[in-house]
Amino acid sequence: MFHSGFGYGFGCFDDRIDRSGFAEKSAAAQRREDAAKEAFKKIREETEASATKDTVVVQLLKPSTHLTQPCWSAFSKHVRSFPGWTPKRRVATAEEKRQHGETRQSKCYFTDVSFNPKTFKKKSRDAAAAKGQQTIAPPAKKPKVMTEASSNAPPAPKPEEAAKPPAAPTEDVEDKEVEDWYAKATTPPVPAS
Repeated sequence: MFHSGFGYGFGCFDDRIDRSGFAEKSAAAQRREDAAKEAFKKIREETEASATKDTVVVQLLKPSTHLTQPCWSAFSKHVRSFPGWTPKRRVATAEEKRQHGETRQSKCYFTDVSFNPKTFKKKSRDAAAAKGQQTIAPPAKKPKVMTEASSNAPPAPKPEEAAKPPAAPTEDVEDKEVEDWYAKATTPPVPAS
């Protein structure tokens, strides 16, 4: 009655509920994620059209639009898929919660997106190269020439040593030691008389 598997009555490991059919995101959470993507689309079009040289940070969502962890992960990947854009969440303070009418005591987040025109240009150039469009390539590096000093290979034999025939193999001392050890190990001991 009190023992429920590995959790020993605490229900933390085995509560016998099959959650494999549960949805990762609720319908309401999915609606909030879609609304966040639409808001980002509008901000992105406006910001990229009037891009300056400085990084631009825009508050996209107020704490009332709560993105759950699975929604935040998907939204973050969506934003990062565009060159130069990065998302960030910051925790709202108690004063900011009061200003926005939030009554829950758990953490509430502001969602900001930032646009960096420098990485936008660099990533756009890389994306164009991946699509096969013409871009200006960096200068090619000179090929590395291997010298004897930089080579990891053993030194080549001198010409006079290479002309000599190989020496006749001598009896290997190590093989002799192994045979002696084996003979001692397999010979039964002689009883002392």
